[in-house]
Amino acid sequence: MPKHTSIMRTLQWLPLLYAGLTLGTILANTTSKEQALAVWQEGLQQVSTISSDFIQEKQLALFRNPLHIRGRLFLSDDGSFAWETHSPMRHKMVVHDGRIRQWDEDTRRIHTISMRDNPVAATIHTQMSAWFSGQFSALAETYEVALVSEAPVSLLFTPRDGTPPASYVKEVQIWLRPDGQYLDQVKIEEPSGDTTVIKFTNTILNQPLPDSAWNVETLSDDVDNLPSNQSAE
Repeated sequence: MPKHTSIMRTLQWLPLLYAGLTLGTILANTTSKEQALAVWQEGLQQVSTISSDFIQEKQLALFRNPLHIRGRLFLSDDGSFAWETHSPMRHKMVVHDGRIRQWDEDTRRIHTISMRDNPVAATIHTQMSAWFSGQFSALAETYEVALVSEAPVSLLFTPRDGTPPASYVKEVQIWLRPDGQYLDQVKIEEPSGDTTVIKFTNTILNQPLPDSAWNVETLSDDVDNLPSNQSAE
């Protein structure tokens, strides 16, 4: 798959992924879709940063066995985003300072896309920034939302016909952890039949993020394993 295509596929479902990560403590006691969305919108305004480990299971329609990927993500309310995979491949994508940068261990090369030159990326970045500030009108305009269950809370997002997400997402379902704290998992179904399930652990809100999060060549597990007398550039 071309590098730019891989970047764009990740960015396309990034806004829903971000929104889901803020759900946990915000929606733990909701009893209706309308109440859930209203409380969620208010809660978004209180989230400045997110970091979380994840396990991603990718099931391609043409293959029997799924691919399991482990990594970590970082999000900031200035629109910055970093997505790292630690195993089985090592890869990082960073959205920061108006650019999208991607690095992988195999090529050890950095691929860069300018937001100014890529309107799709710029639109997604703008949408994510709007959701950080609690402006939720775009969600209702783009997705049908259903409350699937109350205990634990689960929401189903289905793109409306004719909207851009309808071309690459069939539906997205989000589950909270049984204790109501943070997001447990997200399942993304694509029109092709491919599915992605992402389970989250060690989710932390509103704590300072390391500067190394925005260095595309530095993965957080590298930083974690540095000797105590060293630091990442």
